[in-house]
Amino acid sequence: MASHYLYLSSNPIRFTPVNQHTNVFFDEANGEVFTLDRKGGEEDDSALVVVKSLHGKNEVQFRLEHGSQIKSIKFSPNRNILSVLRSSKMVTFINCRNFNFEDIEYRQTCKSQRAEITSFHWTSNTEVVFITNQSVEYYQVNPDRNVVKLLKLYSINVNWAIFQPRFSTLVVSSSASSTLLQPYMFQNGQVNKLPKFEVAKSLTSEVLQERDVVVTVIYGQLYILVLRSVPRSQNVTLSAPSLGSVAGDIVMYALYKDSPARVAAILSVNIPGSFATHIVDNLILVHHLNAKVSLLFDIFHSINDPEQIPTIFPILAPLPIETTRITFLDAPSWVTFQPNIVIDAKLGCIWQMYVKLNVLETMITDKNQLLDILLLRKKGKEPIIDLCKQALTPGEQNTLQQNPLRGIFDKSSQRRVKIDQSELYSKVLTSFLDNKKANRKFLISVLIDYIRSLNFCRLSVQYCICELLINLIVENKSFYQLHQLLQYRILTDSKPLACLVLSLEKAYPPAFQLAMDMLKRIPSCNEDVVETLLSKKHILAALQYTESIGRGDSVSARKYLELAQNSGDKKLLFTG
Repeated sequence: MASHYLYLSSNPIRFTPVNQHTNVFFDEANGEVFTLDRKGGEEDDSALVVVKSLHGKNEVQFRLEHGSQIKSIKFSPNRNILSVLRSSKMVTFINCRNFNFEDIEYRQTCKSQRAEITSFHWTSNTEVVFITNQSVEYYQVNPDRNVVKLLKLYSINVNWAIFQPRFSTLVVSSSASSTLLQPYMFQNGQVNKLPKFEVAKSLTSEVLQERDVVVTVIYGQLYILVLRSVPRSQNVTLSAPSLGSVAGDIVMYALYKDSPARVAAILSVNIPGSFATHIVDNLILVHHLNAKVSLLFDIFHSINDPEQIPTIFPILAPLPIETTRITFLDAPSWVTFQPNIVIDAKLGCIWQMYVKLNVLETMITDKNQLLDILLLRKKGKEPIIDLCKQALTPGEQNTLQQNPLRGIFDKSSQRRVKIDQSELYSKVLTSFLDNKKANRKFLISVLIDYIRSLNFCRLSVQYCICELLINLIVENKSFYQLHQLLQYRILTDSKPLACLVLSLEKAYPPAFQLAMDMLKRIPSCNEDVVETLLSKKHILAALQYTESIGRGDSVSARKYLELAQNSGDKKLLFTG
């Protein structure tokens, strides 16, 4: 069995490590690392700035004056404006369209003379928010006029603040214990000040630390995750001597624009110590820094009742991260960022954290739970296909309580994985046709269950699925079952399917009428109905059908008279 379900990217982004001449800054919102190299000597305080991106943007190099004074540096999201914090009083802006840096710099100081800027964040390409120790200040930057305009100012005592870029949300801690949180949402020059709320205190600390709070998005919902110390339960997640009576859990607060925040769930970590948190593909990863293991949580199937606060337990037992020769979990120089970033500034590496979905197949014994997890993952397709193959393999068919093909579409309203019917046909179903040990009746029931699910989700059944089912039914001589499927229109009407059913007339005579009924339901198949009837020498029926669809005037009388004469039936020839 595999010993890891998390791993770091094998090719980290490399940058110049921190040293006496080099500073490193990371912009979490844009996923960019800035290295400032000052090797010009005592008389030259300029710095060579190298910018590398996690998202495939081009590497950028340029030189800045007063490099030793820089406390923070960021691009606007479109990289048209460079913003630099050199002092605690002002931010400097430099226009740099297409990385052509202008000589003119323009600046904006914080409004209060006694305030100090602790951080700043871009909320759009032309809007930025300053966080000082006394206020939250929202500005609009006009690069064409080199002007910065104040849009909104909130006076508030700031202990610390965390910015979430996806929803442009700022969460400010303002009380003496830091447990009173004030969220702000920024959009199109407007600020939505959400209701403030108090979070639960920890047993071991009276003051809530910034490192114990994460603002993130999971399944499209904005959450604040707060780590706290609580009395340890008897069901300890990690075995260890002398754990003591205190453990940790994570309280998840859901944030809403039009209503107060509420506790949505509690993640039961049940281990004391220091933690770091990542979000990978909507899975919550909790890294225990002392024990050097990680926990994996999925909240999707637990948070569905606003009146309940579920306690959610890890999917699997704690395991270490799979590392390479240059990585190790307890590195003292590691710093984690959202959503899945690990930086070692001394080593000069940036990694991204990932989940090994393929090993979950061997770790999760409940295959229905495994299917639920995989259906919500971006890269869950291949593991799901493997799971379907396993479920249909002789001797393994009882490992799932339900048909996995049905599950794929029964949960379609929330699924992220999209597996086309043709993919299931080519990668899963056809592989069992040559297997003599495969139970044909079982496969028929699986296909019927799958088709019912497709119909429930209002998805047309593709011909390849219909053809496979009909061939299996004919092979099994279950013609009554075939009749029911066609009569009650379980299979999607199509000309190829009607032709296939028509070909079964010798083995099952009622198939002719079933095929004709299907052709008549397809507007574009009127000519096919007529020609099929004529090929069976049902001349009068063909003529009557032509009249019924309003095409009697276009009928070639000579054609029908010749067919009637050639039939040898004089009574038919003179039928009016």
